[in-house]
Amino acid sequence: MDDAVEVDGSILEGGGQVLRNCAAYAAILGKSVHFVKIRANRPKPGLRPQHLEGLRLASEVTNGTLMNANENSQDVWFTPGQLLTGDPQMLSYSEVTRHVADTKTAGSCSLLLQVCLPILLFAPNNSELVLKGGTNVSFSPPIDYTKHVLVPLIQKHFGVTVDIEIVRRGFMPRGGGIINVKIQPAKLLPPIHMVDRGIIVSITAKLYGFGNTDQQFMDSVKVSVANMLQENGIDVKVKFEYDMQGLETKSKLVCGLFLHAESSTGCIFGGGSLAGHNSKPERLVYLAIKDLVKQLSDGGCTDEYLQDQLIIFMVLATGVSEIMTGPITVHTETAIYFAHHMTNAKITVTPITGSLRNLIRCQGIGHTPQ
Repeated sequence: MDDAVEVDGSILEGGGQVLRNCAAYAAILGKSVHFVKIRANRPKPGLRPQHLEGLRLASEVTNGTLMNANENSQDVWFTPGQLLTGDPQMLSYSEVTRHVADTKTAGSCSLLLQVCLPILLFAPNNSELVLKGGTNVSFSPPIDYTKHVLVPLIQKHFGVTVDIEIVRRGFMPRGGGIINVKIQPAKLLPPIHMVDRGIIVSITAKLYGFGNTDQQFMDSVKVSVANMLQENGIDVKVKFEYDMQGLETKSKLVCGLFLHAESSTGCIFGGGSLAGHNSKPERLVYLAIKDLVKQLSDGGCTDEYLQDQLIIFMVLATGVSEIMTGPITVHTETAIYFAHHMTNAKITVTPITGSLRNLIRCQGIGHTPQ
């Protein structure tokens, strides 16, 4: 393993994102990686269950090998196997490969998907995933964000086909959520050009949760959403949806509110909040709308949660991609740093004078299955 790329997991964001991105690059490009100082600056350094399961999944889908991959380990080797053999023009859309991953905690299903989605876009046939853990937990994208923001945008701009079904929601501390994901392979990703924000034309609000509640609570949330959006100067069509599970149980309610706004040019922005059983509807709505308003205020074509997630697709795409963002986050700085570390893509960030916006430009590597 002398030729393995060393990845210092303490750099910049220094969390699971480093593992997810670099494991995906390694699997797609057929490079061995040696992760060192994994999450070294975190209160609980090393691999947590969701990170371990993500690496295991990356190894499984490539028939690869892991060394020293144990909970709390800060030093892990990953050597991917062969993801695709034969003629890449002979992709099979009739055959399906299935994989199951379970964090056995409230570890994020969305973050498990972040590891394997880019990899499986270059698989030899259709893939189906069953991911188990937390669907709506703190410090990670809710599955609603992945389903309603990330996936529609990469489908539109990169021409991929991905479908997410939320079977059961999982919250802290128990998890227990289940999502099914279907991914169709791609031969080549085209570049993305998302630089014109347009105007916001619609908003969808979804109240989701598990546990006992009543119609009065749900109605209060719906009314508060309409009122608070208008108070913030957002006067557009609002669609309200519910996904409330376990209403007939005696379980105390755990719920969340997710909003996504769409622009006239097809940009999508997300914002949301989570709440326990003692939270009032007004507080839940206030925090979600505050988040959405913040994402809309920067003037870019992405919210702060999307910009770093697009980097890996821009890197793998052909040609020059461009996205207009708001302030660059540390997650995006990290994604760019390790994209350069793992590939020969060329990424630049140009601040737009007199604004909070930045133009991220990437000369992709134009990866095709080998």
